Amino acid sequence: MLQKVWAASGGQCGRYLAASMALQLDALERHGELVDGRDRYGPAVRAELLAMSSATIDRYLRGAKARDQISGVSTTKPSPLLRSSITICKAGDEAEESPGFFEGDTVAHCGPTLKGEFARTVNLTDMHIGWVFTRTVRNNAHPTSWAPSKPELLKSL
Repeated sequence: MLQKVWAASGGQCGRYLAASMALQLDALERHGELVDGRDRYGPAVRAELLAMSSATIDRYLRGAKARDQISGVSTTKPSPLLRSSITICKAGDEAEESPGFFEGDTVAHCGPTLKGEFARTVNLTDMHIGWVFTRTVRNNAHPTSWAPSKPELLKSL
């Protein structure tokens, strides 16, 4: 049962899974994934899952995590040149004092493979006010992804 809840949660670590266990179980029961009396699930199993500590969850899931690693598909390759030239903002860094500083990224909506046609989303976020500009583009070619956004971005400001 624990492995089923862990997989449905998206592979959360033990600490987050323990904190959200009641919500996870409620959702799985509501959608018919966990039914009382089926697959040895019942009130006793539910109580045991709710009582588990994060360390116990991690210990029980050690084998499943090694066997069924949940990971995303990345469309970029790490480069030492990029790592040294791009400043990475961390959670504890100072916040911007005025609007106008944007962080941008592209997200590929490709599923498990990078083959074929799929949409990408260009996301720009103003780090001071939280304003988000999103544009869907066909591919990552520079003219396709950034040129159409500039006039619309300026109009919307």
